[in-house]
Amino acid sequence: MSKNIFFEELNKINHEYAKELKAHENFNIVRALHNINDERRLHSRFIAYLLSPKSKHGMKELFLKKFIELIPELRDFDLETEIYVFPNEIEKSEKNNIDILIENKIQNMAIIIENKIYAGDSNHDGKPQMLIYFDRKKDELGYKNQDQEAIKNIKLVYLTLDRHKPTLYEEFNKRNIVPTIIDYRNEIKHWLEECINNDLINDFLKEILRQYLNVTTQLTNDALRAKELQKLISYYIDLAWNEECESKKISKMGDFIHVKWHTVDDFWIELISDLEKELKAIIIGRITTDEITKQTHKDNKKPYGILIEIHEIQLYIMNDAKNGLTIGFPSSPVSRAYIKNNQNWCTIDNNIKFSDFSTEVTFRLIKKDNRENLIKKTLKAIEIFTSK
Repeated sequence: MSKNIFFEELNKINHEYAKELKAHENFNIVRALHNINDERRLHSRFIAYLLSPKSKHGMKELFLKKFIELIPELRDFDLETEIYVFPNEIEKSEKNNIDILIENKIQNMAIIIENKIYAGDSNHDGKPQMLIYFDRKKDELGYKNQDQEAIKNIKLVYLTLDRHKPTLYEEFNKRNIVPTIIDYRNEIKHWLEECINNDLINDFLKEILRQYLNVTTQLTNDALRAKELQKLISYYIDLAWNEECESKKISKMGDFIHVKWHTVDDFWIELISDLEKELKAIIIGRITTDEITKQTHKDNKKPYGILIEIHEIQLYIMNDAKNGLTIGFPSSPVSRAYIKNNQNWCTIDNNIKFSDFSTEVTFRLIKKDNRENLIKKTLKAIEIFTSK
């Protein structure tokens, strides 16, 4: 019976994938020029471009007003005096590493938007990255120890695909700071639709907005379906692996490539969380979404991983098609050279290869319990390796 249910659910997800593929087969300039998963170079920059009154879209404050009207927590933000938005057409990089920053310096007000489509949050010494941005902006705007005034005038917005909260959310509660959580499926979709339906916007700009809306719809649908498929495979992990061995049916599903991506992304996010909590590690270098995509979508066999500091020792945690999951000392503190020998590197599991889900041990990482066991094994190996 469970086998029938499993295949019914698989077929349903596969049907949705085929329907989605057909819906997006028309030419789309945004999709043609960008990786639709690129949160920094596509989504943050495009959203910031629209929000900036100084952009050459010619709509001045219109897009920004529509955005602020849509989110109740932002409605007291003063739009009457000069507004700056970063990144912008001139300064294409984030200001102070903030994904999207909206500032009214005359009124000492700011909106900090953290755009987290897939990547895990950055935390330092148990402090969420957004709180670090808040404190820096608070000091910059002259609030110093005036927390209540700062909370009133500096707004934190957390933009995701699935409305999940920032990690270490309890740290926000301790400061009586409540970040506003929005997502692409709701607020961004409604904002874009409001803009498209405005009579002041010319047809060319409306078409660009429609194409971007099409991309965000595909992005959210892909992610939700992938998570649904990941959950289904996880629940029926033995049945799924047996079916994969017999017919390769699972890996041939269109959404399975996204399951691989999310499984690897989940592993690094969960590992980083436990490294910070259990070993008090400092995360110096994170794996990027591009690197995960190369491994899982393009079967790239090169080493990718993270750089941490523990007990004042810098350590790489790496994965590649030759050595599996390994830990080792970098050849220099900032180098990404991987000189592996018996003295400087230790293998945790040479069968774990994120570029290849055809192996059972990697396939079974789709199930959270198996990732947790691998993470425990990794933490233990790090403790032993760094105590030598």
